[in-house]
Amino acid sequence: DECAFQGCASLTSIDLSNTQVATIGAHAFDGCTQVNELALPSGEWLRSIDEAALRGTQMEVADFPYGLMTIGPLALAQNNALQHVRIPSSVTMLPADFVLDCPALQRLLVNLNNPPTSWCESEMADIWGTTLHDGLQLFVPVNRALMWSKQAPALADYVIDGGRYDI
Repeated sequence: DECAFQGCASLTSIDLSNTQVATIGAHAFDGCTQVNELALPSGEWLRSIDEAALRGTQMEVADFPYGLMTIGPLALAQNNALQHVRIPSSVTMLPADFVLDCPALQRLLVNLNNPPTSWCESEMADIWGTTLHDGLQLFVPVNRALMWSKQAPALADYVIDGGRYDI
């Protein structure tokens, strides 16, 4: 549900692994600043993580399952602890601001052949704010780095041909 646990300061982990949740609603865990662990249902169930659903949490890793199709705006934004994110090839909607202001982000593993359209805009550096920093690595599928760099020039310095990569 939307806003289900929004602002719940005592919540430290989210375990949806044994559920059949299809959508994590908008703002569901927004502002749950003590959450540092996330276990999601298999991709057979989870289809969408809506706007700002996990904004302000303090997870270090977000490993999304294959089958997930939509990640909403600001879904992981303002997470000061987030270091690693894996996006499966099943994702068809991935807005540019989904990791807005995540200054600790080191590895973004995006298993998409081409950057999402919103990532190709010239103001990408402004959209990502503090997320773009010298230590960021944006892993893309093998032999796709050049295509990504051309289509999303603001990210060219961060793109790396992925191959097999782990969080």
